[in-house]
Amino acid sequence: LNVKLEVSDPEGLSFTKQLGIFVVEPPHLSLPPKCEVNSVPEDVVVSQKLCTLLIPEAPSQSGFSYTVISGPVRIMNANEVVVENPDEINFDEKDPYITFRIETADSYGTKITNEFHLAVTPVNEPQTSMSLNMAPYTGRKGWIGSINVEDPDSDQQSYIFLANPGSVFEIRFDNIYVREPYVNWSGKDEVLVLRIQANDQAGHIISAEAFIIVEATSDSDDELTGGIIAAIVLSSLLGFVLLVLSLFYGMNYLKKKRAQKDREEDEAKAMGIGSSLANAAAAYLSAPSGPEPTVYVKIPRLFLNHSRFGGGIMSQPMMTKYGNSYEEEDLKNHLSVQKTDPGNDQSLHLEEAAPNRTLRIQIERWLTARTPEEMGSSHWLYYNVESWIIKRGEAKLIADADLR
Repeated sequence: LNVKLEVSDPEGLSFTKQLGIFVVEPPHLSLPPKCEVNSVPEDVVVSQKLCTLLIPEAPSQSGFSYTVISGPVRIMNANEVVVENPDEINFDEKDPYITFRIETADSYGTKITNEFHLAVTPVNEPQTSMSLNMAPYTGRKGWIGSINVEDPDSDQQSYIFLANPGSVFEIRFDNIYVREPYVNWSGKDEVLVLRIQANDQAGHIISAEAFIIVEATSDSDDELTGGIIAAIVLSSLLGFVLLVLSLFYGMNYLKKKRAQKDREEDEAKAMGIGSSLANAAAAYLSAPSGPEPTVYVKIPRLFLNHSRFGGGIMSQPMMTKYGNSYEEEDLKNHLSVQKTDPGNDQSLHLEEAAPNRTLRIQIERWLTARTPEEMGSSHWLYYNVESWIIKRGEAKLIADADLR
């Protein structure tokens, strides 16, 4: 803007000056505003500043106006966005973003509407309320009430007693139980004040109390009732112990009877082998045999090796996964040729067998208990399930026959 300025004095002298005045044009709106933050904490309050709106590449931030179209915010100090309704900003219940739309206008009438998204960061908030829901006190053990805590974050609560008269109450999870009945020594109605404190994971604390009315009772009646209950419990325990002992001794008696019956059946089976075997044995034993003693030894069948391996007492028994035991050397030789259990021809590998230490100890004890006469005798009776085999000298069978 060009301005011509003339200055004169009283004597008629004048001076003329040409001035050039620059007029600043209001900025034009070409880009939408920006918000300098990207997130907002969950526990914001009313009028708390969220961000400042700035127009990119504008020579000045003046000359613009802002209008909130939607969202829980409002504009303060020309271009500051502040919280209007914090109840709509809740990470636990709402969308984890706060969204608002703002219209920006310049002095020429240009308008731009922009939508902003700010992430809401969660904040562990304190409990909002706590109550104790108590049932009438009956003087007995057991459940009496529950604890109700409202926590915006649904935190697990831990509880402690601030007041527990007589230490008769206890807390299990969110429930209150009577651990020991309250004894009313005064003989009058009394009011117990129960106070409990709750703590959440962030250390927030809240407490509540409840009043419990204890009706007057006779102390002697309480003692009598306690004595009756104790007697019932004691008699139940004694009855249970007697029942267990009866079952234990009964099972042992049955086992002994069964073992005796098995022995009797074995003896009967041995005695009933047949006249041919008896006659052959008698003939063999009556034959001249020199000075050797005629002592007969009955060998338990579990101590004998399988007939496939020539029988005989095992020195290093080895048990397969099927429960059959064989002399270790014989079993290994067998498995090196055929991968089966010698007793049932089922599939078997060497790693599926292990030393039978229990049987080996039994055999060693049995041999140790034999007398010198028995150990020097050549008449050993091998009882092998269905047959008696009389062995003499080099394992010669009677009449060289299979006596099954």
